[in-house]
Amino acid sequence: MPVYTGENPYYYCISEEYIKSMLSKVIGGNALSSSLSFKDKENCVRSKQQIETLLAANNLLCSSWWGAIESFICNKPFEFISANLSDVEYHFDRFTGWPAVFVSKYKYCFKKIDIVFYYLLLINDAKRKAELKRAEREPGYESRYRGTAIENAGATEFELLAKMMWDSENDRIILTPIIISDVRGTR
Repeated sequence: MPVYTGENPYYYCISEEYIKSMLSKVIGGNALSSSLSFKDKENCVRSKQQIETLLAANNLLCSSWWGAIESFICNKPFEFISANLSDVEYHFDRFTGWPAVFVSKYKYCFKKIDIVFYYLLLINDAKRKAELKRAEREPGYESRYRGTAIENAGATEFELLAKMMWDSENDRIILTPIIISDVRGTR
C-alpha cells in the first residue's frame, strides 16, 4: 500500500464544532479537543491521527471494511472507521435519489453489503466561498471554514475518518465523513 506524503492540497473536514461535540462523548476527548487545530491540511491530518489514537484507545475505531461489516452483523458495532477508500464510484443512491459515493460492495453470508457516504455532504461549497469573500473584505478576519470541498477533484482514492451507522433494512453502512485526506485521482 502506498504511503502518501500529504502533498495533495485537497481535503475535507467537517466543522470543528461537530468534532468537539463528538470528542466530548469520548473519555479523554475534552482534553484532546483543546489541543487540535484544523487551520490547514497539515494540521488537519495531524489532528486526524490524534483523534484516531484516542478512538482506538476507547475501542471505538475500526481500521478495515471487513471488520466494520462483521462488527455490525455480529451486533458489536464500532462507531468509527479509519481506512483507505479506493476505486470510488459516484452514483445516485437508489433509496434517496441523492448523489452518493458507493465505496465497496461486500458479500457476507449471502448478503450484499454496500458501504456508502452521501456525496451531498461534500458538494455545498457556499460556506467556503462566503468565508473567503468575508476574509477579503475584512482585513484580519480568519476564516472559520476548515476544509476544501472535493466535488471537482475527481477523487478515486483517499484516506477517511468517518462515523458509521448500520442501515439493516437495506444492508449497508452509511458514513458521515469527519476528515478526508490524501485525495488521489484528481483531474
